[in-house]
Amino acid sequence: MELLCRQLQLSLLPDAGLLQLCSRLLTLVPTLSISNATVLVKSLFLERILSLTSSASRLLRAALTSFCMKYTYPVCTALLGPLLQDPGTGPVQIELLCYLIKDNSLEPDMQVQMLGQVVELAWREETFLVLQALLERQLEMAPEMFGILMEKLCKEGLAATTSMAYAKLMLTVMTKYQANITEHQRLGLAMVLEPNTTFLKKSLQAALRHLAR
Repeated sequence: MELLCRQLQLSLLPDAGLLQLCSRLLTLVPTLSISNATVLVKSLFLERILSLTSSASRLLRAALTSFCMKYTYPVCTALLGPLLQDPGTGPVQIELLCYLIKDNSLEPDMQVQMLGQVVELAWREETFLVLQALLERQLEMAPEMFGILMEKLCKEGLAATTSMAYAKLMLTVMTKYQANITEHQRLGLAMVLEPNTTFLKKSLQAALRHLAR
């Protein structure tokens, strides 16, 4: 499959052709295997998205969303993870990822799959923005996943004292997921909040006090 994709130069397809091809691929019976879908995600989307210098076209957004609806796991592993770890990823790429995450056609379990992928990555500023888009959906996640999220959130806090994206993410967690936060996790949040220097610090302190009630 990889050799075929290279020979066909799928990354060079215009966006209109990409959407047409995706529409046909999604009607295949039987459906694509996970491995073949993963190869196609890389070939169709990864290089194309990394090369964007302006907002993605409506056709590209439609193609990506439709493919993600059917093949969420391959999109997570072959696109979401690599984009968030690539040094070439910038505002345009993050804008497209956030659009994909916020699309109402994606089921909550698909968004939870995405969250599971992102949480396991090394975090940086762009990761905060994608996590923010996911967590604003008020996802229902297993206690184990929430525990990993909180552990990473507290770990990153000491290195992100000036980051507005991190501060917004922490505020979202404390307000939308307050029922999930344990006393141990609350104490961890209190520690990382102390050195925060953003203008959201007072709001964060108020949210933290609310957790203690």
